[in-house]
Amino acid sequence: MPNELNDDKNIISVSIIDYIGKVEDGVALLLSVMIFEELYEIAYWFNHKGSVRIVPEEKMLKKLKVDSIYNYEKVEDLVMLIHSQIPNVDQILDEFIK
Repeated sequence: MPNELNDDKNIISVSIIDYIGKVEDGVALLLSVMIFEELYEIAYWFNHKGSVRIVPEEKMLKKLKVDSIYNYEKVEDLVMLIHSQIPNVDQILDEFIK
């Protein structure tokens, strides 16, 4: 399995499947993420303070060989790559968090 998330062939695309909406002081999205040539769904929450939570589907955790995404050694890289590919982050936050 490839180890470097910043290699262009390992993360190909991030697409928003659904806007779940406001959750506490942030916004939750359902994303489709192509990683290591496989498609995964990830629940993704973020807020204006820069806090982020991700909940990937189980098959992604198995592929990464971790019980929790937060145990993955490159979780920060993964979060940054996902976040950087979401269009209009501030606009999404402003629309849901008033």
